[in-house]
Amino acid sequence: MWQGINDEALTCNAFEWQHAIGGGSFLDVEGNPQLASPESVEAFTKAASWVGSISPDRVLEFDEEDSRLMWQRGDAAFLRNWSYVFALAEQDSFLKERMGVAPLPAGPAGRAATLGGWELMVSKFSRYPREAAALVRFMTSESEQKKRAIEGSYNPTIKALYQDSQVIHAVPFFRGFEETYQSLVVRPSTQIGARYAEVSSIYSGAVHDILGGVDAETRLTQAEEEMASVMQR
Repeated sequence: MWQGINDEALTCNAFEWQHAIGGGSFLDVEGNPQLASPESVEAFTKAASWVGSISPDRVLEFDEEDSRLMWQRGDAAFLRNWSYVFALAEQDSFLKERMGVAPLPAGPAGRAATLGGWELMVSKFSRYPREAAALVRFMTSESEQKKRAIEGSYNPTIKALYQDSQVIHAVPFFRGFEETYQSLVVRPSTQIGARYAEVSSIYSGAVHDILGGVDAETRLTQAEEEMASVMQR
């Protein structure tokens, strides 16, 4: 199980497939769309072959929680999701102490794991920026990150916590997590700026269509043109 619904979760999945097979990002180093490469066509055509075979047809309608619940009920052997799932399954599931976590499968270009979006920040529109900043400092403190890691299996940003005995006891797969960090890929939100949401929607929409049976090369070429139009505004 994985997230096939047309939203940012699918952007993350597709970004990993594209990177792992050698397609890189959907932008080049100069910020120009480069989506319709042979590698990207191959990656998404292969992913489309999973639908109705190793994954059910309805995976195209599933988000993070839909896929988690199906897996947690025991209706799927494998799940691609975020690390918070581990804590939930350990708390209230017949999977407690009967599951493991592994790196994503590698492609010709290696493994790729999309960096998540759990950052904490202060809105520039906040009426109480000092108080908000104090809350962020508290939530990113070592003690609070340790608590969040133990109780929710949220990844700490403080490296020492991956060696903490209490954290490792609660979340065993954090041991040796350095390998995963080496395969992190970052969505090009900085390159795109304020138009990222629109560009990402074009990307996930194209991938969703391909997963549903649309020709990959044709659809990616169209999406590349749509991206270029948006970014030239």
